[in-house]
Amino acid sequence: STGHLEQEVQRGRIRYYGVSSNNFVKSSDSAQFVSLEKLIQIANSINTRNSFGVVQFPLNIFESEAFFEKNNNENNNNNNNNNNNNNNSLSVLETAHKHGLYSLSNRPLNVLYKNQFLRLASFDPHQGKDFVETVQPIISSVISLEKQYQEFYTAQSRANKISGQIPRIEEFCWGQYIVHNQSQLISPVQFENILKTVIIPALEQSFQNLLTSTVADSEIRKWALQYRFLTKRLFEVFTWTLEHQAHHQLSPVEQILNSSAELREYSTVSQKALALTASLPGLDCVLVGMRQRGYVSEVMSIDKLIDEATAVKLFHQIREIRDSVIDETAPKVKPKK
Repeated sequence: STGHLEQEVQRGRIRYYGVSSNNFVKSSDSAQFVSLEKLIQIANSINTRNSFGVVQFPLNIFESEAFFEKNNNENNNNNNNNNNNNNNSLSVLETAHKHGLYSLSNRPLNVLYKNQFLRLASFDPHQGKDFVETVQPIISSVISLEKQYQEFYTAQSRANKISGQIPRIEEFCWGQYIVHNQSQLISPVQFENILKTVIIPALEQSFQNLLTSTVADSEIRKWALQYRFLTKRLFEVFTWTLEHQAHHQLSPVEQILNSSAELREYSTVSQKALALTASLPGLDCVLVGMRQRGYVSEVMSIDKLIDEATAVKLFHQIREIRDSVIDETAPKVKPKK
């Protein structure tokens, strides 16, 4: 509670405390909305010289409600209508700045908008590749092998030769998984993470179980070799497809970013997006995850921002096109008939 945190300040165990919430940026009539003004009122009711000093919320060039959504009342008072829409004149960022709170923004490169994920990064367009012609025969071959395994498994089951070590049919259905889940597999970054953490570990374990089982004759080993090769190729080409689509999807956004001479000096979409976000008036710090060394080098090379008026203008322009950008869908891959 705020009272407990104030006691911890008095004891000298902490100097400041703060609140992080995704719901600071929602409309004030949303059931999930968290009012920063009300939190400030609570802190003031406990100690007028309180140590509530920091707020954190999501903010990126697509999700810019922290700056544009007017959901706080400029007059900080204790009446029950404090967050009536008719009285709201400040965004959460403006409210934090008004009350001297240090503002932190998170997710500057990971967009979660209209139930879709979009990574603000530069992707290889893979120019000159015909993805339909490349993917279709590969996915057809993979699904054909999966059907072969299904027939093998069914035959073993009928002959009562199934043991606990033999992988189930669904353990070798990754071609069908991609075909049936394309509407969710739209981000190359997201797909790469699923590959590394789910698909490849599960597939390797299934191969190990199959090849060490009592049914692992020469035909099964040949099948496993083919399936391993073709799924690896499928994952590679499907990733190219997603990267091509992501590059195309972000092209109109990058055009807006490049209208600024300062932002044009940066080579990647990530750098441009970070520099633009950090240039917004009133924002103190942009938090960036750095899981890879490349991320660190990319972020540390950002050495200058743009003027605040230009930053606000560019944010407005991106808000005008964000729906059309996020709604653009990739062409579906399917087995060749």
